[in-house]
Amino acid sequence: MRMNSFNDLVDDEDADEIELEDEMVLSIPKKGKIRDGDYEDTYESKLTQGIEDPALMERLARVMFMKPKVQKSKRLLAKLMATTERACLRRFLVLHGLVILKSWLRHFKDEEDIVMGIMFVLPRIPLLSRNAVEDSQIEEAVQEVAEGPDSPSKGMAQAVLAEWKELKSTYRIPKAKKTVSPSAIFSRHPLACLITCVIVF
Repeated sequence: MRMNSFNDLVDDEDADEIELEDEMVLSIPKKGKIRDGDYEDTYESKLTQGIEDPALMERLARVMFMKPKVQKSKRLLAKLMATTERACLRRFLVLHGLVILKSWLRHFKDEEDIVMGIMFVLPRIPLLSRNAVEDSQIEEAVQEVAEGPDSPSKGMAQAVLAEWKELKSTYRIPKAKKTVSPSAIFSRHPLACLITCVIVF
């Protein structure tokens, strides 16, 4: 299986990556639950250092949002894959991390290494309900991988979907509609009020 590309990233780092590295509190991630033996063996043979400070997740998410070139994207994804601190992963979720990963699944759909890396990350993101999955609309993109050609990521995608299926949606109170008085409309838009009066009369 060709997963050494995550461990053999020899391209020069960009300035934003170097800045992130300089500010990171580095940690060696713990071994997680094995979902695909060959993949994790290769991944864990040379670990990328993960993020321990939730404040630095904003920088990582911002760079990922730009959908950089393949080699840089693999380096960024490797940092996310190596992050095990729940607070950091929770921060990534709050920063619309699922939307970013959905965008990556579309953009890098032909890069099996990246797709597999995303499938590795998704079960680690702490979800309390299905709301974040539904709001991000990532499920459809994962479904495409689960129903696609045979590949290591296909089984991982099926496992992710099965895990999400067990989550419950939580009720959210609808936002109250704001009512605007005619006097407020006139004070801000006198012409609009004049046109309304002409139509009425």
